Amino acid sequence: MDEVKEQKINIKFCHRLGKSSEETYEMLRLAYGEDVISKEKAHEYFMRLENGIVEERGRGRWSTGGRSTENVDKVMKLIQEDRRTKVKDICKAVGISYNTCRRILLEDLNLRQVNGQWIDAVMGHCVDM
Repeated sequence: MDEVKEQKINIKFCHRLGKSSEETYEMLRLAYGEDVISKEKAHEYFMRLENGIVEERGRGRWSTGGRSTENVDKVMKLIQEDRRTKVKDICKAVGISYNTCRRILLEDLNLRQVNGQWIDAVMGHCVDM
């Protein structure tokens, strides 16, 4: 297996264990020595994972796995049930990262939080329940 690909797999593993970017890079440096990828590349890949973006096999292109239609629908359902739901609670319920959840709320659903309630950013009213 290509060493860069192997290191990306290890970064993904550390991310799933809840390690920080710094902790992950330190472990890579210890394991691979001089053959470790650059700190910038490791951090870039880590942040892509943090934002719910995964690499498609064999193509080298990035896709938004966490922002699927299914996850957007789950987030909307949770907001409709309780418009005071916190982002961290939505993340846990849907099984996505915090940043992915924020992007779904702000970009896909066009919602903003005002006084602890999620409102439609365009119409300026609370989400229908």
